Amino acid sequence: MLKLTEKYINDQQVHIEAQEQRAHTILESISDPIILVYSFLNCKHYNKIFQDKFIKNKETKVFTDEKLWKIFEDNTVLDLFQWTKDKKESTKLAGYKIGEEYFDISITPIVDSSNQNLGMLGIFHNVTESKLNEKMRVDFVANVSHEIRTPLTSIKGFAQLLLAQKEICPDAMITPLERINSNTERLKDLFYNLLKLSVIESRYGIDIEELNLSNLLTQVKANLKAKYQNKKIEISIPKNISINGDKKLLEHVFTNLFDNSIKYNNKEITHIE
Repeated sequence: MLKLTEKYINDQQVHIEAQEQRAHTILESISDPIILVYSFLNCKHYNKIFQDKFIKNKETKVFTDEKLWKIFEDNTVLDLFQWTKDKKESTKLAGYKIGEEYFDISITPIVDSSNQNLGMLGIFHNVTESKLNEKMRVDFVANVSHEIRTPLTSIKGFAQLLLAQKEICPDAMITPLERINSNTERLKDLFYNLLKLSVIESRYGIDIEELNLSNLLTQVKANLKAKYQNKKIEISIPKNISINGDKKLLEHVFTNLFDNSIKYNNKEITHIE
C-alpha cells in the first residue's frame, strides 16, 4: 500500500509539473507582458517580457507570492485588479502610461465552477508606437492648421480693409470681396474643426475634469450674446448639475449647437432648452 501510495503521489507530482510547464510555455509564447495574480493580489506567474518591462529595474526582487504593489506603485493599476477581484468582471484601461510607454491593460477574473474567485489574469498590450503616431498626427495637423490660418487671416484682413472703403471701390468689386471675406472665415473654421477632430480621435491632450454645467452654459451664453447683439437669446440653464469632460471641447460643442440654433432661426428671440 505504501509503495502504491508513493507511486500515486509521484505520478501526481509529475502531472502537476507537466501542467506548470505547459502553462509556463504558453505564457512565454505570448508577446505581451502577462501576469497571473491570486485573490489577495499576490503574484503567482508572469512571463519574461513582463519581468523585463516592469521588474528589471526594481530594487526589490519579486518572488512567487510577492505582493502586486511592490511591482506597481501606481494605484490606478492596483485599483483595476482590486475592482476585477471584487466585481468578478473583466475590465480594460486603454492607453495608460507606465514609465515612458503606453499600454492597453486588460484584466480578466479566474473563477471556479462555484463562481469563487481564484485570481486575475492581467495582459499589458504595448501601444506606445501607435500612441506616438497619434501624437505626431495631432502635432502635424496643429502645425498645418496654424500655418494655413496665418495667410488666411491676412487675406481676410485685406478684404475687410477694402470693404471698409466701399466708396472708392468699383461696384463690381464689392461682391467678390464679400465672398473672399466669408470664404476665408469658413476655411479658418474648417481647419479649426479639423484640429479639434484630430484631438478627439486620438484622445491626446484631452483633460477630463468635473465641471459645473450651469457655469459652462452661462459662459457660452455670454459669448453668444456678444456675437449676436441684435438678437435676444434665452437659454434654459439647469442648476446644480455636474458633468465630467474637457472644458474647452464641451464649450466648443455647446457653442456650435447654440450658434446654429441662432444663426438659422429667423425669429428675433431664440429660446433654447
